Amino acid sequence: MQGIAQAANIPLGEIFLYNVFYEFNAFCTSIVAETPSGEIHHARDMDFGLLMGWDTQNDTWLLTEKLRPLIVTGDFTRNNQTIFKAVSFAGYIGVLTGMKPQKFSLTVNERYSVKGSGLSGILKWILGQRTGSWMGFLTRDVFENVDTYAEAKAVLSSKLLIGPIYFIIGT
Repeated sequence: MQGIAQAANIPLGEIFLYNVFYEFNAFCTSIVAETPSGEIHHARDMDFGLLMGWDTQNDTWLLTEKLRPLIVTGDFTRNNQTIFKAVSFAGYIGVLTGMKPQKFSLTVNERYSVKGSGLSGILKWILGQRTGSWMGFLTRDVFENVDTYAEAKAVLSSKLLIGPIYFIIGT
C-alpha cells in the first residue's frame, strides 16, 4: 500500500481506508451457475452503492459510476507463472473476485447481520480486540498461498471476519 500511496501521491491512510472500505459497508453479490451444456460460470454483479445516491442520468448507483473506471483485470504471477487472476479496482490489494486457474474461484458477497455491521467489527479492532481478519487481505493470502478448493474452503471457513460477508467458492 505504501508503494501505491507514493506512486499515486495519495496519503497512505487514504489508501488503507480504500483497502478496508468493504468491511465498513459490503456490497455486491455473485452466483455460480451451470449452463445446459455443463459449463460452469462464476459471476459477480457490481451492485455497489446502495444508500449512497442514485444517478438518475444513468439509472445506477453514484458509487458504481465513480468506481467503474477503476475496474482492472490482473494476472498475478510468481516466477513468471500466473498463480491467480482477479477483477478488482486500481489501488485495491485484496481480492473480491478471483480465480486460481484449474483449481478454484472465489467471490466475496455482502451479508446483512443482526449482530452488527462491519463498523462494529472495525471499532472492536481499533479498541484492541484483533481476533477478526480483514477480508481483502485474507482473500489475497488465500490466492497467494492455497492450492486447492478444499484448502481454500478450510481456511476461509475457519476465520473470524471483521465485516459481515460470505464467500462463494467454485471448483
